[in-house]
Amino acid sequence: MRRDYFALRRAKPGTTKDAKIAASVALLEQRRLSLQQLNLTPAPDLPVSAAAEQICAAIKDHQVIIVAGETGSGKTTQLPKFCLQNGLGVSGAIAHTQPRRIAARTVAQ
Repeated sequence: MRRDYFALRRAKPGTTKDAKIAASVALLEQRRLSLQQLNLTPAPDLPVSAAAEQICAAIKDHQVIIVAGETGSGKTTQLPKFCLQNGLGVSGAIAHTQPRRIAARTVAQ
């Protein structure tokens, strides 16, 4: 797993390190197997799905992308699927922000 990479690189050789490496590899394999069971086909009735190829190309070419669209266009549900289709999220995490929600919470506080 990506989160274990740097800590394991710095760790000294030994049984603890070997056990952590084995656990990390086992978790990665489990995530790969569960990925195969997911239905990653875009929902055709959502507007974001019409731009799936463009979004997938942007995900491949850029570290950060910003997708803006109408409420209910499928951004929150479909973008993680696009990331998984591009091989992201198996060894790490997929994160997305919702700036309006963050702004609303900040103002409320």
